[in-house]
Parts: sequence; structure tokens; C-alpha cells
Amino acid sequence: MIVIDIWVPSSNPVLWWSAAGLWLINAIKHSIQTPPMFRQLSRVTAQSHYVDLLRFYAPHDVGGFQSTIEKCSGVVTGSAAIFLLLSPTSWTPFDLNIAVPAECSKPLLTYLMKIGYTISPGNEPHSVSTEYGDTVSLHNILENTSPKRVITISESVSDSTLPPVLGARSTAGMIYATRGGLLCAYPNFTLNHINYCPHGFFPCSYGMDHAPKTDGLSTISSNSSWSSPCDRTCPSLWRRLNGLRDFLVVTWNQCYSPLIPITDQHLIWRLTNTCKNFNCPNQLSRPFAPLAGLCTESDIMAQKMIIVRECAYESTVHFNALLYAKLANEPLLVPLRIDSHIPELFSIDDLDTRAWVRENGIGHRLTFLSQSRTTFTNYPGTSLLLSSAYTVCREHHDAQSMSPNRLLQTLFKLPSNPDSDSSLPKGNLLVIKHAYRDSKEIAENITKDEIPFVNQLIIKSFQLKLLFPSTLAGKDL
Repeated sequence: MIVIDIWVPSSNPVLWWSAAGLWLINAIKHSIQTPPMFRQLSRVTAQSHYVDLLRFYAPHDVGGFQSTIEKCSGVVTGSAAIFLLLSPTSWTPFDLNIAVPAECSKPLLTYLMKIGYTISPGNEPHSVSTEYGDTVSLHNILENTSPKRVITISESVSDSTLPPVLGARSTAGMIYATRGGLLCAYPNFTLNHINYCPHGFFPCSYGMDHAPKTDGLSTISSNSSWSSPCDRTCPSLWRRLNGLRDFLVVTWNQCYSPLIPITDQHLIWRLTNTCKNFNCPNQLSRPFAPLAGLCTESDIMAQKMIIVRECAYESTVHFNALLYAKLANEPLLVPLRIDSHIPELFSIDDLDTRAWVRENGIGHRLTFLSQSRTTFTNYPGTSLLLSSAYTVCREHHDAQSMSPNRLLQTLFKLPSNPDSDSSLPKGNLLVIKHAYRDSKEIAENITKDEIPFVNQLIIKSFQLKLLFPSTLAGKDL
């Protein structure tokens, strides 16, 4: 991650932004540290560009507009956020895109209609879904005709503002701005004025593209012409928020940090499921996502040997987790390694669990890991703090062969044919032990002697209906 606290050393903001843009590109390429001069003076100038942007759409009450967006936990995304990063003094406003969490659009709609906006004719609020999954639950398009201004409000499918942003079809769309700064998910493309859109654009029912207006950006739809391996720019690579690797975060007001919308968000996403760069090893060797975790003891033992052998060959570490495979006779210790292309273990989100449990949805590009995980820092039903945390990972609900877990049925002493209900254990279950008192969730080994304790923790959490929660925190995209 590159974090920059902006100031303006020159009286000419155009010259400064040009210089800053060149420096940012150089920083991305060479991973240099932020020079001291970028840390000190006028953040007011940078913030004023954001306020000027909002003033264009609410010239008589920019303060009220800004506070309403904040009350709705909204962020500015699309072309406006791109221009704030690339050319904040010279853009021509086209439209304003605002993303808000689920059930949060009404106050913003009410405010905008109060100051003269109306629902765009033929574009009444409607849901939007694609073959790649839902990114927004509702689109609201409003316009003001004197002079013409268009505002699109995208309401997320979850209580997070991230799905409309990270569920975008192109790298240019994966950016947002707040009162305190902006976050760009693919700076290596955007700072070089490239918009990578592996799926192409497609028309929506309201006559616009599902992509931001990207004047001045070159759009590419395939990486087949790249002459070197993709490395971390590979479009098929699952990306994570933890550690904010590869992100650009520009902050001009620490009190309204652009990191606030992603706090405590555990999700993974990728641009596409295939890589077309023939120089990239992922193009040939990236394994297809399994339909479900391995469940027979013979398959599990074979995979254990493969992972241990690969870790020994690559001189990388692995950690023992406890697997409750649905066809096994007893819980089994299995190795977890750091996922490919992850340089450092920052949290358990960085561990590759795909051989044992399938947490991400089939065909989806964004998955909230909070859907499939429950973390225990206290012994279930008590205030007793555990010395280490235990995170239980479940199979995703659309994983194939989601038949009842016989091992868990035996462990929980359930009838052989229990009535179907939301708490019925299905698919594999994986328990990961890790630290939780520090900023990093460093994984720890589960030993053979700990298995009885973990069994009791799983039984107790199931009895208290904590193991298979009926309410999920997010929705797949």
C-alpha cells in the first residue's frame, strides 16, 4: 500500500498535480517512500477540490450535501473520483456517482429532491443484476435540468459500500473518494491512464454503460499482448483488503479517513477468472476453483503430502488447521500455506483454504468471507477469554455436493436423518487457530493434543446456534 498525506508546495495547483502524478507513478514502480515535503503543508487545497465537485451539484447548500452523504455512509465513485486523482483542476463534470450501504439511499434521495432534483424520466429506481452477480440492490438516477446535472445513487447489496466499487467491471471504476481522501484499488493502471476492463462494457436498462466515464484513459479488454508475467497485476488473482497491498490511499483529512469504509471488511475479489497473458504462469497453472472441499480421507492425505512437499521445496511455512470433513471418521490436522502471490502473512485471509473448504461462490467475483466464517475469542457462552482465537470456516452455500456432514452429525449426536433446518451442518468445516490481540492475525498450529478442546468448542458453539448463523453479513457478487 502507498499512503500519501497531501499538501501543495506550489502556488500553481496544476503544476503541482502534474508533478504529484508523475511522482506517484514512479512510487508505484520503484516502491520508494513518501518524501517529507509531501507530508506537511496545505491539505486544505486538496480537500477544496472535493468540495468544489460537490458544489457543482449543490451550489446553494454544499455543506448540507456533504453532510448528507456522510450521514448515509456514502462515497463518491466513478468518473468524479478518477478526476480527483488524475486532474482535479481541469475536469469537465459529467455526472456524479454515489455508493451507499443497503437501506441508506432514502435520506440522500429525500435531500436531493428537496433541493430541486427529480427522478430521471424512464429511469425510476430499479434493481440491477448481471451474470456476474449483484453489485447494487437499487439504482436511483436523478437530474436537475437548469443547468443539467445527473446524480446516480447506487445502493449496495450489503451493509458495506464496497460492492458497487469493487464489483465494478473495470479497474477505473474501483476507486472512491470521501471528505477525507480517496482510495484507488488499481493504481498501477489508473495512474498510467489505463482502464482495464476484461469483461467489456454492456448497456444497462437506463441507457448508460456499467463503467465510469473515462475520458483520457485508454481502455484495454485483454492482457494477451503483455510481454512479461503479470505478477500481482494478474486479473485472475484473488485480492484482499487486509494489509491493503497494491492500493493507493491519498489522505487530505485524517478525521474523515478514506480507510473508514473498509474498516473490519473481510472480503476477496478478482477482475475475472481467467488470465490471457501467455507469459503469465497463472494462464496455464492456476487451478480451477474446486466445487467443494476434499472430503474423503484418501484425497485429504494425498493433498496434505502435496502441500507439505511444495512448502519444503519453496522454503515456505505452513500451519496446521483442523478439518471436519463430511466423509471422514475423525477430525484431521491439515496444512495451510500462504496463498500464491502473497508476500507476507498479514491475516488468516491470506491463507489458501481452497483444498479444504470452498468459501467463495462459484462464478462470483466478490465474496464476503464473513458469510462463511465465525471467530471465537471467548469460550462460547462465557466471558472466558481464550489465549488464541479460533476461526471456523464453512463451505459456501452454492458449493457442490453440500450433503450433510456425517462427522459433525456424530460429534453433535444428531439423528441419522434430522429434519432439514438452517442449522443442519453441511459440507466441510475448517478450524484455524490464530492470534487476535495484535494488529496481525498470525496463524498458529493446532496440535494433536488440542483436538479434544477444539471438539468441545465446536459442540458448544453448535448448541448455542453460533456455528451456522442464519443471518449473513454480506452478499456475493
